[in-house]
Amino acid sequence: MENPTLPQALNLIMEQRGWSQNQLAREMSTPDDRVTQGWISNVSRGTRDPGIGRVSGYLQRVGWEVRIVPIGEVDPVDRREFIAAAASVAFIPSPQAGPYQDPQYVRALAGRLEQMTGEGGGIPLIRSALRHANAVKPALRGRDRQLQAASADLARKASLVLYDAQQRTQAEHVATLGLDLARKAGYVESAAHAFENLCTFNAQHDPLRAAAYAQHGLQLRGLADEDRVRLRVRLATALTASSANPKRQARQALDQARTMLDDLSPISAAMVLGNAGIALGRLKLHEEADQSLAQAVRLFGHMPQLSALYLAQQIKAALHANDPDKAAHQIHALTRLTPLVESARLDQHITDILKSSTPWANSRDMRNAREHLHTVASGTLPP
Repeated sequence: MENPTLPQALNLIMEQRGWSQNQLAREMSTPDDRVTQGWISNVSRGTRDPGIGRVSGYLQRVGWEVRIVPIGEVDPVDRREFIAAAASVAFIPSPQAGPYQDPQYVRALAGRLEQMTGEGGGIPLIRSALRHANAVKPALRGRDRQLQAASADLARKASLVLYDAQQRTQAEHVATLGLDLARKAGYVESAAHAFENLCTFNAQHDPLRAAAYAQHGLQLRGLADEDRVRLRVRLATALTASSANPKRQARQALDQARTMLDDLSPISAAMVLGNAGIALGRLKLHEEADQSLAQAVRLFGHMPQLSALYLAQQIKAALHANDPDKAAHQIHALTRLTPLVESARLDQHITDILKSSTPWANSRDMRNAREHLHTVASGTLPP
């Protein structure tokens, strides 16, 4: 869409990124300048004129810019048609500061890193993630809260890259940096996401520590309902990974999270469904687990990395439920996604799937599925 009007631009941003009006408002906000869902609603319907100076700053926070262009014979008094926004791949930092001192540029980098990870996985982005993390460290010593908030987001996205590449120790260090930056900025949402990441990074090897991170996040003051739901389902996933396996507490956290799915953005809903599916599988609630993971895979259909990761979890759940026919069908689907993604986490899942499916290797369907999966994954799997 060339030169969209402001209402069209807002709706396009939400459509492209799978955001609700609430999430777009949060992404446009800083600790010192909050944007409300009502403002987004009014402007996206063209019923409110926000003023060009104000909207320029908001759009830049989500990787867009404002351009003033002539629009044929349209009456210039109609400012809703006069304000046009065009997509911007990256910002040009101001000449007075380097790129990592420009909050708008740093925020754009965070969005770009997230997009690239979701499309192709974390392995190709390791160097970029480490470079970004090192570059935003000085923001901790400064007083620019907007820069600290943007840097917190960039560090958090970088930590996810490193985790996907199975650089867990580095991922945890960078996530902790993001948490420190978020706290310094007074940025509750980013702090909640940092705790969520830290919970995820520790869930397999130290589930009790992972659960503690989720509980710390749930204690944050001013925590939004959406972030509370995401942390609750991460808590449940950590608890079900524990050898103690406190089923009642885990199930309670799951039920609390799943009751609020309708109020979540598509991305958060997919994340909640996927992790609920993992936890339900560990609780041996196989049918519920399969349904939840299938919904997550559908919602993540535009992001090959996450779609493949949750599909792999769905396959593992089917194998644990002794349903090789379903697993074989799902493995064929995974073979179409695997070549699109360079993810060490996915490689590990594939290794686990090939090992776990061995008892059914003589079945024709499973044999064909395993052969196809091994073919597309060869060269990436450990010896």
